[in-house]
Amino acid sequence: RAIVVFGLLPLLGLTRLGTKVSNPYKVVMLWGGLRGAVSLALALAVTQPSGLWQIRLDPCDAKPWSMARASQTGVQAALLAQAGIRGPARALEGEKGFYTATCPDPRPERIGADPAAPWKIHQTTFKPWAACRHAHPAIDAALALRDAWRERDGWRALPAADIAAIRVNTYGDAIAFCDRARPATPHEARFSLQHAVAVALNKGWPEAGDFSESAIADTAHARVRALVRAAPCEHCSARYPRHFGATVTVVLKNGRELRHQVHDALGDPERPMAPGQVLDLARLLMTSAGWTPQRARRRMEAILSLEMLPRLGGDDFSPVPSARRRRRGSIGRSPRTSGAGGRSGPHLG
Repeated sequence: RAIVVFGLLPLLGLTRLGTKVSNPYKVVMLWGGLRGAVSLALALAVTQPSGLWQIRLDPCDAKPWSMARASQTGVQAALLAQAGIRGPARALEGEKGFYTATCPDPRPERIGADPAAPWKIHQTTFKPWAACRHAHPAIDAALALRDAWRERDGWRALPAADIAAIRVNTYGDAIAFCDRARPATPHEARFSLQHAVAVALNKGWPEAGDFSESAIADTAHARVRALVRAAPCEHCSARYPRHFGATVTVVLKNGRELRHQVHDALGDPERPMAPGQVLDLARLLMTSAGWTPQRARRRMEAILSLEMLPRLGGDDFSPVPSARRRRRGSIGRSPRTSGAGGRSGPHLG
């Protein structure tokens, strides 16, 4: 196993037959093979209570899983509370509560001192594109530059042959996370300023499929991607992290320069997405996960009318439809023992 993991795997990584794997992850693979799946399960489990950012540095699937788990936990908590399950009343400010566990000198009284002050929930950023958050300012600037360029010159397909260079100037963290000129996997493409800008200039609004293996191999994207250079910008770095900004400059072979700068990316509190755009994004995510458009529409309508519902429950809020659970016969109670009418209770995962 060690010969395969440390010998053959790197050779496959040099071709398109394999994926590049870091040395720490190779150790996990080796140990996982010797001790079953325990080490891999622990590697996933340890990210849950701590939120370790190591999930960003190692090639793994823990980050999207953490997001899914957080959402699932919220739904479960609501259903459990509805069913009468109680939690500690002073879970936050108690002597052994959240504040004490995470802060050496908590002052919880400050949280409610000014009820009219801005709420953090209104400072949430929505990500319109399926790429790293740090790539969004460059995508936004590239889209605006593309629109202005097309309107001025009237071209339909990007005149890539006329481009001498493309510069992306942004803040330091964006460079540290996303300066990746040659992405080899979909994960790397989502963390590549070069690929994100190439897609935005070539076709416009990036979609989830634009970060796939086929999009990486696309010759048009590869040609433009090779022209992109990323560099830190003092102005953007000085305003970060309160503002996520970037400048994209296209230098043509005739000496002409086209430039666009954004101080805040689309989806930030300073430039919020319209309500319709947020709903379209939610609908896209639901259908991408395999839901039918009809089921996605029903779920969204139910969520938007929560204030008018007498109680939660039923398939509209169950993570897995009860009919499917009964067919599989391994989750939940059987119809004969589930209570009045033979219906099973809400599925809690």
